[in-house]
Amino acid sequence: MPFGGQTEPHQTHQIRSSQPFQEITQISPPAQNRPLNPISKIPDNLRRLPREQATMLIQLRTGHIPLRKHLHRIGRISSPMCPTCPSQRETVHHLLMTCPAYTEERRQLESSIGRSSKSMKTLLTNPKTFPHLFRYISTTRRFNNDVFTLNPLASSNRPQTGTHTQTDLRAVEYPTHSA
Repeated sequence: MPFGGQTEPHQTHQIRSSQPFQEITQISPPAQNRPLNPISKIPDNLRRLPREQATMLIQLRTGHIPLRKHLHRIGRISSPMCPTCPSQRETVHHLLMTCPAYTEERRQLESSIGRSSKSMKTLLTNPKTFPHLFRYISTTRRFNNDVFTLNPLASSNRPQTGTHTQTDLRAVEYPTHSA
């Protein structure tokens, strides 16, 4: 092999016709046969949702959503604790399953989908529960900022039913790092 790591044309032919190279190309097909668009890896049930709902669902599944636990973890707020339940972190599970500020909304969710409302896995993965989940989140008004439009039929002048305070990301102080 010459200086600089380049191979001669006849060496390239030898490599490509060798047994190990043939085995590797059978295991890993050439790039032209692989899908180039990462969206092809997104499940159909997410691709069929409006972008705002798909975004919200992914954020709920990963925990990377503007709830206090995540905002605290990334240094945007000082405490991960729920404003209504000071002994509990405000997590996705807390929002969907246990926060007393949303008891009435949770009852409505349960009356709509029954026992499925008691399962995080079902709520976050079953497409039949998605409209009910988004209606629940919309009625909690927890994410009332211009980022998410989950339920276009929800009235914007309806009084807030939960006692929770929302985190308006536009008003969050960003930490400054001194050099």
